Amino acid sequence: MKKILFISPLPPPFYGSAMSSEMCLDILKRDNNFDVLNIKLNYSKEMSDVGKISFNKLEGIFQVRKQIRHLIKNFKPEFIYFVPAVLGYGLIRDWFFLRVIKTSNRGKLLLHIRGQFKRGGWASPFKDILIRDLLRCDKVIVLGPELIANLDKTVSEKNIYILPNAIEKSLSDSEYENICSKKNVNRDLNLLFLSNIEKSKGWYKLLETCKLLYDANIKYTCHFVGDWRSIRERHRFYQYIYTNNLVDNIIYHGRLIGKEKNKMLAMADILIFPTINEACPRVIIEAMEYGLPVISNNVGTIPSIIEHGKTGFILQRNQADEIFSYILKLQDKNFRNAMGLKGRESFLGKFTLDKYRSKFTSIFK
Repeated sequence: MKKILFISPLPPPFYGSAMSSEMCLDILKRDNNFDVLNIKLNYSKEMSDVGKISFNKLEGIFQVRKQIRHLIKNFKPEFIYFVPAVLGYGLIRDWFFLRVIKTSNRGKLLLHIRGQFKRGGWASPFKDILIRDLLRCDKVIVLGPELIANLDKTVSEKNIYILPNAIEKSLSDSEYENICSKKNVNRDLNLLFLSNIEKSKGWYKLLETCKLLYDANIKYTCHFVGDWRSIRERHRFYQYIYTNNLVDNIIYHGRLIGKEKNKMLAMADILIFPTINEACPRVIIEAMEYGLPVISNNVGTIPSIIEHGKTGFILQRNQADEIFSYILKLQDKNFRNAMGLKGRESFLGKFTLDKYRSKFTSIFK
């Protein structure tokens, strides 16, 4: 039985990287080939705490350092699986933890990069040194082939595994057909934004698109689901709605998980995700399972998840008028349903947990 020390952010709070790590931890713990102990990296309780410094977090850093040293010495793992942050204070924190690991009598170090190191980060001499030192490890997992160049040749390609995100199948074919039959009745278009609501996710571009739809007299409802990162953004959201007479067209639902989130996916017609900084968004995969065409931006691995014009549309300018033009095309119910079906077929063929599980565990075996 191989010993693995699993070090990663985990929920709560609920965001893509933490949820994907929770899935990976569950896979390893359920496999009888592995003996797994884990350390939770993050100390934020709410999404509004992410990226901020607090006394609780500073105290947590020393607790995590103590746990790492103790478990490396007493558990003696063959593998150390680590999910580092790629920006902000988290990057510096995780570099510190990796220095502790690298100076210990450790097993093989596997980094799972769930984001992407932006060129602005490499441009800073300090961050350049930090990132290159952080990436000195035995193996690296990235979320798609597009992100290999993002490592700036710091890691040899023979030491890189490519493993896109995945989710557990939650919707049977009969349930999917039932959802489709309900959508075929005449009703207003339901648009969905499903993510933690912060500037980098592009929520404001969708608000601007809603204004264009309103001015064009198109009947629709736009549903926003997710946690706020700041009070300022929340204020800006409601100010725009009231100023532009969109109160009857936009609904904010808060954070939804589990069955409540699935109900929202089942009700929606289109997922719109104009993100500017994403690697491999889980939300797009979730939408594809439910047969939703997806409109999203040309960043990270999104171009290899969405087939432009077949399972959704990839934005080139990521502007409201471009989103608006694709929504107009998706008003055609038959076109929308056909596109959604192709998206579900793509999900079943590439992004289910069953396919992910065997690839993930084979890395350690």
